[in-house]
Amino acid sequence: MKEEAPYKITKNGKFYIDNNRSLYELPDWIEEPFPVVDNQESNYLLKTYKIEKCIHLSNTGGVYLGVNKNNEKYIIKEARPYVGYSANLKDDSVVYRKNEFNNFNNMSNLLNVPKTKESFFDSGHFFTVVEYINGYTLFDIFENNNLLNHYLPTKEKKEEFLFKLIEQVKSVHKINFYIGDISSVNIMYNKNDNKLYFIDLEYSGFGESTTYTENNTPGFKVKSDKLNVFEQDIQSLALTFASMFFKDREKVTSNTNLIKYHLRRVEKLGVITYKTYKTLLTMLIY
Repeated sequence: MKEEAPYKITKNGKFYIDNNRSLYELPDWIEEPFPVVDNQESNYLLKTYKIEKCIHLSNTGGVYLGVNKNNEKYIIKEARPYVGYSANLKDDSVVYRKNEFNNFNNMSNLLNVPKTKESFFDSGHFFTVVEYINGYTLFDIFENNNLLNHYLPTKEKKEEFLFKLIEQVKSVHKINFYIGDISSVNIMYNKNDNKLYFIDLEYSGFGESTTYTENNTPGFKVKSDKLNVFEQDIQSLALTFASMFFKDREKVTSNTNLIKYHLRRVEKLGVITYKTYKTLLTMLIY
């Protein structure tokens, strides 16, 4: 015998069959909880910039490559309200995006960061427009042997590369500013000026030795360690650099001995200098 479809009896005694349909259907006695707003046309964004490419999409918003009317390239970052909340449920993605924009402005004398152009609300979403960096993320370089051999061909070049990154991070630590989410996808090599840029400062800010954060990219923190924000920056920077040598970052960063093993191995093979090896160990092991 065929099973009856589920149903509900309304207040006026009518039967409402819960049909198994693929499309959204609302009973006639229920008011639409998500009314369609007719005026969703962009008032500024799409009249000012042409979106050429979507670089990244998430529930908190997208990152896009756009050009203005002078055909100048910019990175456009979107933040959608009421998503991406912090652990204390106070800060959403809009707060973090505003924080990043302000950090780009305030830290530009100490960190290589994208220049800011403007920020605005459009169709209920918040957008920031920043300089387009012509280059590659460290993830791109580390994952591509041709790029790796071109930009970091020798162990001496790798050492120089590491210490340039350390210099930048320590320069902001001196004023109690931490970066908060250092990883190979958040640092870019700029082909125009041959400098390394920090492109993600959403979770950055001022802190103390008692300040802790959970915001980091998986694989760029030793899972068992409980470090303050400044110690975490240094460890994440070391793991970012070392990630060019091991592919399964999640597995490696769950075991400090595995990290030591891989670094010792590449030092013995002459891929990195002994100075680089000892520096990384110091940065990693707290």
